[in-house]
Amino acid sequence: MEKFPFTPLGVSSALDYFYKLPDSELQAEAASIRSDFKGWITDKFNLSSSQSLFLRNIGEITSQYYGDQCSFCFIGRLPITLDYPNPPTAPGYAKWIESASTVKTSTDGNGNDLATGELIFKIVYP
Repeated sequence: MEKFPFTPLGVSSALDYFYKLPDSELQAEAASIRSDFKGWITDKFNLSSSQSLFLRNIGEITSQYYGDQCSFCFIGRLPITLDYPNPPTAPGYAKWIESASTVKTSTDGNGNDLATGELIFKIVYP
């Protein structure tokens, strides 16, 4: 498998690819991103040197949380969006990643699960 560009379109294309996999293969990808978010992103996307450095520096608690969120979305084939605006031109800007989720889950009286919503990763420059 070729790596995808780490852009909004690349993330969308990756999800299209993964969400067409049979359930068992998608569940394996979900388990993989949950156990090693940074490694999974590195394996699946072409990252620039600055993107690789930023990814490596994400805190472990945050990395685990991102992996958990993505894993859940994979299993439900829910949308994940990357909102990645161009960085400011002035030197010395800061870069942050925020996740926002409208994901909801429920179960009915027969134990059937239902998941809805979307996960958004937004790059912000405060």
